[in-house]
Amino acid sequence: MKTFPVKLRVENRTKFADFCYERNLCYLRQELYELMIQGNENDYFDIGGFGHRRLRNDPVLLERMRETVTQELTAMGWTCTSSHAGTALFIYSGEMPPSCYPDGF
Repeated sequence: MKTFPVKLRVENRTKFADFCYERNLCYLRQELYELMIQGNENDYFDIGGFGHRRLRNDPVLLERMRETVTQELTAMGWTCTSSHAGTALFIYSGEMPPSCYPDGF
């Protein structure tokens, strides 16, 4: 970053939580994109690890982000399944990957 964003102003302090959420949502999309373009639908995204790294283990924020990206990807034709007690997110287009055990079983 060459300079600070203009919105990082004192008068915007009450909006910082929203700025942080949107930025972390962008990071989540980027990490999912990078995983998906590798082409291995048997692999999963460690969404629990993302929550630990980026969201200080805030389960409410993590679930909100998971719902957002799941809706976006579903609208694009992907199937998204939460697995391994909510720590893994599988994204696939065909059969459910063999290592995916949907939460709720």
